[in-house]
Amino acid sequence: MERVKVKKIEIINFKGIEHLELDFTYLDSDRILDNIVFYGINGSGKSSILEAIYLSLISTILYPIDIKSIEKHFIQKFSLGKNWIYKNKQEFMINIQILDNLNTIETQLSYSKKKGLSCSVKKENEISEKFKHSIEFLSAYRLFYPSKVHHAGDWNKIDNDSSIIKNHDLGLQFTNRYDNVKQYLVNLITDEKVGVINQKNLEILEKIKQAFKIFFPNKVFLEQLARSDMNQDYKFLIQNEDKSIVDIDQLSSGEREIIAFFTYLCTHAINKSIIIIDEPELHLHDKWQSILLYAIHKLFPNVQLFLATHSETIHQSLSESELFELVK
Repeated sequence: MERVKVKKIEIINFKGIEHLELDFTYLDSDRILDNIVFYGINGSGKSSILEAIYLSLISTILYPIDIKSIEKHFIQKFSLGKNWIYKNKQEFMINIQILDNLNTIETQLSYSKKKGLSCSVKKENEISEKFKHSIEFLSAYRLFYPSKVHHAGDWNKIDNDSSIIKNHDLGLQFTNRYDNVKQYLVNLITDEKVGVINQKNLEILEKIKQAFKIFFPNKVFLEQLARSDMNQDYKFLIQNEDKSIVDIDQLSSGEREIIAFFTYLCTHAINKSIIIIDEPELHLHDKWQSILLYAIHKLFPNVQLFLATHSETIHQSLSESELFELVK
């Protein structure tokens, strides 16, 4: 099976980090970790490390298409400048080592106020097609407002551009399209009911239902839609423990976060090798935090998972090798 993993990273003068070297292998072993969790108080650099990993991976994929266009994306989406360089330094540098199957890749990404962005990639072989589509990033900015869905099975309501540049341009915005979540669910159920669902979407729907069972064993994912007339939006129906039927928008913020979080992951992270998540515990009760890593690996068994968290519950579920505790 094809695997893509990050083995180590060095970060110099990037945001609040002056110099940091991290090795993502088990203690006394060359085996690369599947879980890498950064734990610490606000301002300790957790999110900065995730961003450095993400920037380096995307640069490796896009290089050498056009370094100026890459720089333009970074400047627009990340506001590169003095706030991205440690204190009064003139540049930052990130060195990352990636294993792409048996191919070792070393990327150096640097940015200076005078010269702009530069990137160099050393590799034994060309990067795999798997690597080019291997990364998913979820920021800590995640909102799931009640949404209006007036059309069932209308995939034009969802941005399905699968090009590499487009995907990573959206990712660089650090905002997640949770406004699409209910539309995705309505479309999937509609396509399944009328017998036109394709294999990819069937796999997505099965994974969403699997996630629902893990977190809500006493609720029922009804796979039913309802609306009173053509001018009303669709209701996506859930049966509660007491047998009452509610729309997804009527669930608690934590319940909606779980459904939105895993719907987003299932629609974007199938067949991905690296998932990066900033503060996955948002809105979640401790009982859900305690099974979060289990659920992700159950749904995506071959991923390398990078997390930044404040959660003591997640912290306690990890081995010493998997936990990177940061001190401000």
